[in-house]
Amino acid sequence: MMAMDRLAGRAAPVMAGAPAAFAPKRSLGGIGIVVAMHLLIAWALVSGLAQRVVEVVRSPIETKLIEEKSVEPPPPPPMPRSPTTPPPTVVQIPVPEVVIPVAPPPPTVAPQAPTPAPPPAPALAAPPQPAIPVAPPAPAKAVVAPAFSADQIYASKLLEYVDTIKHYPTSREARQLRPEGTVKVWLEIDRAGQLLDSGVESSSGILLLDHEALRTVRNGRCPPFPADAFVGQGKHRFVVAMEYLRPGN
Repeated sequence: MMAMDRLAGRAAPVMAGAPAAFAPKRSLGGIGIVVAMHLLIAWALVSGLAQRVVEVVRSPIETKLIEEKSVEPPPPPPMPRSPTTPPPTVVQIPVPEVVIPVAPPPPTVAPQAPTPAPPPAPALAAPPQPAIPVAPPAPAKAVVAPAFSADQIYASKLLEYVDTIKHYPTSREARQLRPEGTVKVWLEIDRAGQLLDSGVESSSGILLLDHEALRTVRNGRCPPFPADAFVGQGKHRFVVAMEYLRPGN
């Protein structure tokens, strides 16, 4: 008891000038509150309460920012209207009526009767003409056919025969070139019609046609001489012209 009185007496001068708020009991209560707040904050950090508080506090801010960004700009002010031009005034000018005088129709003239034509004058008879004697027609002259010799008749038959056995060449070269020309071939024939020899008298300028002409006469069988043709000759030489034209000409 005495010890406590001593401590109280010593402490009294120190605490005498201090205000009532710094009393030892009150200071211990404030320290306890501070310690309790620190413990609460530590527990909030550990349990994630602080993160939730931050999210709750942040959400209004983000919502406000988004709402401010999504606000559409105000529409542009309307353009001033141009003053309307009043429609033009149509003025109608009266057109005076013009009266065109009409000429009266021409007077009607009565048709006159046609003047009768004078009667025709009587025709005068022509004087008779003297008769002209007609000469009797001249008697018609008899046409005498020229006489052909037996040699000429055989040469004509030989030419017709060669023309019947003549053919246009059918080789591939002839079908491509389709040549044309005339070949003169000489033939040496005996009285029995046997071909003794042959050759080209005048070429066509195309070997294809010349060869075809020789092949034709060498493969043919000429007619024999008549008894009155080429009398006293055992053989005779003939020249035959062979003309080749393209098929269809």
